[in-house]
Amino acid sequence: MKIAKKQGVNTYTKYPAPNWVKFAFKYFSKSTEKENMKPSNTISWILASLFLVGFFGSVINFNWLTILIITLTYTTLLFSLVIFLFSAVIVNNKRIKKITRELGCSLQEWNDFVKKYKEDLK
Repeated sequence: MKIAKKQGVNTYTKYPAPNWVKFAFKYFSKSTEKENMKPSNTISWILASLFLVGFFGSVINFNWLTILIITLTYTTLLFSLVIFLFSAVIVNNKRIKKITRELGCSLQEWNDFVKKYKEDLK
């Protein structure tokens, strides 16, 4: 089945992605542009720093309360990030399923349409 451009664009605009999903894909996906890497890099540095401080703090026997605070902070940040990104993927997949269901096309056909008309879908 071939998707008509107007029908595909209209259906796409009928089911817009929430802003937080756009944010997740813009700043944390594989295809993130170099100028959009700052939030991802910042969070990566924070997580790496907390991990290293907690690790070496355990090795050289820091105060247990300090290690606990560092570990809980690291765990909370990492857990929050994973839940945020995982939920963005789930919500986006549901949105795409609605679009393909309404158009009566397969996921591959929809992906081909998006590649062809990427600029019209912005």
